[in-house]
Amino acid sequence: MDDIKNLLEVRERLKRHKPEFLRRDFHKKKRLKRNWRKPTGLDSKVRRKLKGRQQRVSQGYRSPRKVRGMHKSGLVQARVCSLKDLERLEPKKECIIISSTVGAKKKLEILNKAKSMGFNIVNSNVEAYIKRVQERIISKKNKSEKKDKAHDAKAKEEKIPETAEEKDKKEADKKEKDKVLIKREI
Repeated sequence: MDDIKNLLEVRERLKRHKPEFLRRDFHKKKRLKRNWRKPTGLDSKVRRKLKGRQQRVSQGYRSPRKVRGMHKSGLVQARVCSLKDLERLEPKKECIIISSTVGAKKKLEILNKAKSMGFNIVNSNVEAYIKRVQERIISKKNKSEKKDKAHDAKAKEEKIPETAEEKDKKEADKKEKDKVLIKREI
C-alpha cells in the first residue's frame, strides 16, 4: 500500500511537468481543434523534434504502470450503470463513477445502495444530489396535485345537478324561442 502511495506521489510530480499536448498550428486555423494529432508533414519541425518547438506525445510522459488509471485516492475507478454493476465491486479496492446516461430515479437508487455499502463516489456529491432530486420529485407531485384539484373542480362545476325550477325555466325559454321561430316561418 505504501508502494502505491509513493507511486501516486510520483505520478502527481510528473503531471506537474507534463506539457499540454496541442495540435501543431491549431491557433492559425479555426477549423483545427486543440486536441493532439501526430505531425506528419515532410518539413514539420515538431515531427523532427527540433529545439524550441512544442513537445510530442511520447511514452516518457506516462505515469507508473501500477497506478495507471487509478484515482488519486489510490482506488481503481469503476463505471456503474446499474445495481448489478455495483454488486460485483469491492468498496475497499474500487471507487465508483456513475454513468452520465443513468436517469435520476435509478441514480438515486444506486447512490443510496453505494452509500450503504461504503463506496467512494467520485463524480457526485451524494447528499447534495439526493436532496436536489427529492425536492424536484416533491415539486412535481405538488404540481400534479394542483392540476388534479383544478381538474376536479371544473368537473364538479360542470356536473352540478339542476334543480326542478331551473329545468322548468329552461323548458319555458325553449318553448318561447320555438314560438318565435314558428311565427317567422309563417
